[in-house]
Amino acid sequence: MGANAIAFIKALGLKQVDLFGFSIGGMVVQEITLQAPDLVRRLSSMRRSARRSGNGVDSPGYRAALWCPPPRSARECLARGQIQSVPRRPGGGTEYLERTHLRQEGRDPEVNDKVSPAQVEAIGKWGVQQKGSNDYLKTIKQPTLIVNGK
Repeated sequence: MGANAIAFIKALGLKQVDLFGFSIGGMVVQEITLQAPDLVRRLSSMRRSARRSGNGVDSPGYRAALWCPPPRSARECLARGQIQSVPRRPGGGTEYLERTHLRQEGRDPEVNDKVSPAQVEAIGKWGVQQKGSNDYLKTIKQPTLIVNGK
């Protein structure tokens, strides 16, 4: 995924970029930074954007938390895991999700049960514990912001 993203960025003619990764995208931005450090100026990641071989990333429980099996709708899964209401604005997460479906043309297809297993597999491979596998973090010199938690 990192190599594909690098090829895309270069095809756009961009010489340097700031990257933001959400969930598995956080893992991808790390990989982009490792493969093409001169291309990345700054990076940021949030929500389950673990480091390679991060504690517990290779566990079935971690990967299962990413998968929201039927009969739940994609909207219900997203609301359950990614969108939080805050005390100042109860119901704000639900309102946001309703707005995301207002546009009917030019939308990405809904996530389905063919997509999540591939993502779970990729995350499982990223999380395999190996001696010295966290040493790569020392090679990332760009300013980095990591946001996690609720």
